[in-house]
Amino acid sequence: PFTETYRWSREGARHYAVTSALMALEAWAHGRIEAGEDFDAVLTDVLSSPGAPAAYLLIAVDLILSHWPASREAAIPFVGCPELLSIDHLRVAQEGFESPDFFGLGALNKGLLGANSLADLKKRPSRSLALENILDYYALFEPSTQRDSLTNLLRCAADRLGPSGSDSDFGDPEFMVLHALNRVDPKNYVEVFEELPDGTQRTGWHYDSPPTESQHLALMQNESIAGSAEIYTPIKILNAVEDSSRSTAQFATDAAQWAQSSSASKKIDDPDGEWILEHYVIGAAMIAMRDCDADFRAAHREWAQDTFTRAIQSKEDTIHRYRQGLRYNPIAIAFAGMIYMLQDHTNSDDIRTILNVAARQNPAAAHGFSAAVTVLAETDERLLRAILRCSFLACVRPHRRWDISEDEAATLSERFRDRADAAIDVEIAWLAGRRPEPDWPAFAVEEPRPRRGFRIPGGEPELEPTHEEQHRAEEYTDHQAAALWLGAAAGIADVAKRPWLRDLAGAYGPWTTTANGAGLDKGENVDRKPSEWNAAYFDLVAKCLPGAVPLEVDELALDPITSMPDEAFFDAVALFLRSVDEVYFNDSSITESEAVRVRSSIFRRLTNSRGWQRLAMSRSSSVETHIGPAVAVFLFNNYLSYSPAPPKAYLYEKGIDRLGPFLPVIEALILAAPCPFVAILTLDLFEVSPRGEHLPLLLAGAKAWADHMPDNTEFWIDDGGGGRFCSLIDTLCHQEPALFTSGTPKRRDLDTLLAALVSFGVADASQLEINLGLMSG
Repeated sequence: PFTETYRWSREGARHYAVTSALMALEAWAHGRIEAGEDFDAVLTDVLSSPGAPAAYLLIAVDLILSHWPASREAAIPFVGCPELLSIDHLRVAQEGFESPDFFGLGALNKGLLGANSLADLKKRPSRSLALENILDYYALFEPSTQRDSLTNLLRCAADRLGPSGSDSDFGDPEFMVLHALNRVDPKNYVEVFEELPDGTQRTGWHYDSPPTESQHLALMQNESIAGSAEIYTPIKILNAVEDSSRSTAQFATDAAQWAQSSSASKKIDDPDGEWILEHYVIGAAMIAMRDCDADFRAAHREWAQDTFTRAIQSKEDTIHRYRQGLRYNPIAIAFAGMIYMLQDHTNSDDIRTILNVAARQNPAAAHGFSAAVTVLAETDERLLRAILRCSFLACVRPHRRWDISEDEAATLSERFRDRADAAIDVEIAWLAGRRPEPDWPAFAVEEPRPRRGFRIPGGEPELEPTHEEQHRAEEYTDHQAAALWLGAAAGIADVAKRPWLRDLAGAYGPWTTTANGAGLDKGENVDRKPSEWNAAYFDLVAKCLPGAVPLEVDELALDPITSMPDEAFFDAVALFLRSVDEVYFNDSSITESEAVRVRSSIFRRLTNSRGWQRLAMSRSSSVETHIGPAVAVFLFNNYLSYSPAPPKAYLYEKGIDRLGPFLPVIEALILAAPCPFVAILTLDLFEVSPRGEHLPLLLAGAKAWADHMPDNTEFWIDDGGGGRFCSLIDTLCHQEPALFTSGTPKRRDLDTLLAALVSFGVADASQLEINLGLMSG
C-alpha cells in the first residue's frame, strides 16, 4: 500500500505540475492580449513552439472564448474542426469538477500563479462557455464571408467523416459536424421576446433544431433519462442514507423498487463492485423503513429483514471505529433499518436481534444507533438503556493471549457469548415486566500506569516494573468501542426528560477517573488514557448538570476531574468546560451562579498545576500541548495543539451578552498569566463584540502584558497584539465616549499605557493618542 500511495502521489504531483505550467502559460497569454498586443500574434506564440503538446489547444480555446470578438478571425479553423468541438463539449463539465487533493498538491498551482491569478483564470468566460457556443455569432452577427469560410470547412469535414450513426451524440465528430452546420445556418434561428425585470422587452434569437436533428436529440434524451436513472439512483440512495432531508416517501419507494429489480440483483464479476451494489441495496431497504408509510413498510418488511440479516454478518472493519456516519458501513445501515422497523410493532424476536447486534464485539452498529436514536426513543424509551447496557457489556473483553491453544481460545469466545446471551435474556425479561431493571454493567478496571519516557543509551538503567505492573488483569475494557456507543446517545442527552442519564454518568465516573490516573502524583503522565471515551463521557457529564444541586455537581464532575494528574486534568477540562458552555449559552438550563462556580473551582485547580506555573512565566507565544486547550476554553476559545490554525473564540455576539458574570474569573486568569498565549486568547474573545464593561479588564490585562513583556516585539508588533488592543479601545471610544473623559482614572491609565505602547513601536498607539486628544478637545 505504501508503494502504491507513493506512486500515486508522484503521478499526482506530475499532474499538478503539468496543470500549473498550462495555467501559467494561459495567464501569460491573457496578460499580453490585455496589454494591447495583437491576438493573432499571441496565439501564434502559444501554438508555434517546436514540439508543442496537444494540450496547448486548451489554451487556444480559452483565449478564443475569453477575448471575443478580437478572436473571431483566428477562431474559424478551430470552430471548423468537429473533433475539437466534440472534445471541448465535455470540457465545461470537467472544469467544474474539482478532484480530491489528498496530498495537498493543489498548492503547487497557487504557489506558481498566486491565489489572485488562479482566481482570475477561473472567472474567465471560457470556464462557462463551450467552443460550439460561438457558432451562434457566426450565424447571426459576423460578416457572411466569415460564415461562408466556416461552412466550407465544416462541409469538408463532414465529407471526410462520413454519416453519423443512430446512437451518435455530441461526443462523436460525425454528429457534431452536422450539428455545427445546422447551428451556423441563420435559417435555423427564430426571433424571441424576453421580458426584463423592469417590465420592458427586448428581442433575441433562439436556435431551433431542424426536424431531423430534433428527432435524433429527443431519442438521445429519452435514452439518457433511462440511463441516468440507472446510474444516479444508487448515488442518490447513498446520499439519502446519511441525510434524510435528501429523501422523500416517493424517492424511498422508488429506491426500494429499484433495489428489488433485476438491475440491483444482477451478478457482478468484480468483488468490489458487487459489494458496492449490495451496499446500495441495504441503503434502499433502510430508507424505505425510515421514510415510507406503515403500509409500505409492512408490504416490504420481509425483504428488508432478509437484507438486514445478510448485512449484519459483515466482517469487522477497523475504519468504522474512526469514520463517523453510515456511508459504507453496512452493519450500521442495517442496524438503523432494524430500529426503524420497530415503529409499527415490536416483538421479542426483533428486540433480541437488535440486542444481539449491540452485544457484539464489533462496534460498527453504534453509528446506526446514532442515526436512529431519536426514533428509538419515541418507539420505546427503555430500549435505549437496554442497547447501551448490552453494548457496554460487550466492551469488557479478555486480554488476547498468543500462548493459548485453539480450544482455550474457543472456550473464551464461548464464555463471552454466553455472558452476552444471559444479559440479553435479562433485558428482555425486564422489557416484558418480569423483573426489575438491570444495573449498568461494570467496566474492567486496570490500574493506571505512568508513562515511561525514552531512555538514553548509556544513561540511568530503566526501573524494573513493580509487581502490580507485572500482573495483568484477565479482562480489559475496549473504551474506544464504548465511546462510540456513548457518543451515539448524544442526540437524546436531555437529562430533564431522561434522568437515567445521570445514573449512567455516575456509574462510570469511578472507572473514568481511575483510567485517567486518579491517585497518581499530579506530575505523572498517564499511559494510554481513554481519549475517545473521555470526549463522549465528559460531554455527557456536562449535559447532566442541569437540575443538579451543587453537591451532586461536585460528586459527578468537579471532584473526579480535579483529582486527576495534571496532564489528564488539562485534557478533561478542555472537553468538559466546552460542553458546559454549550449547555449554558445555548439553552440556559444551567444556572448562572452554578456555571460561574464550576469555572471558578476548576480554575483554582488549574493554578495549582506545574504547567500553569511554567505558562505564567512564559514570554513565548507557544504553549505546552495539553494545557493550551484547557487555558483556551477558560477564555471561550477553541484551540487544537496539533493544528496550525490559531485560536478562535467560539462565543457569538449573543453569548457575549451573558459574559459579565465570568469576567472576574477571566481577569484573575489574565493577571495571573500575562503571557503572549493568554493575551492572544483575550483579544480573540473581546473582539467578538466589544462592550464598555470590558474596558477595566482590558486595561488591567494590557498593563500586565506591558509590565511582563515590554520588549516582546513578536507579540506587540509581529503578532499584532498592540494594534489589536488599540483597535478594541478605538471601537469602545466610538461606542461609549463618556468612558474616556479626560482626567478620569481610566483615561489616565489608558494614557500611560498608550505611551508605553508607543515606546514599544506600536504605530496604532500614536494614532489612538491623537484621536483621544481630538475627543477631549
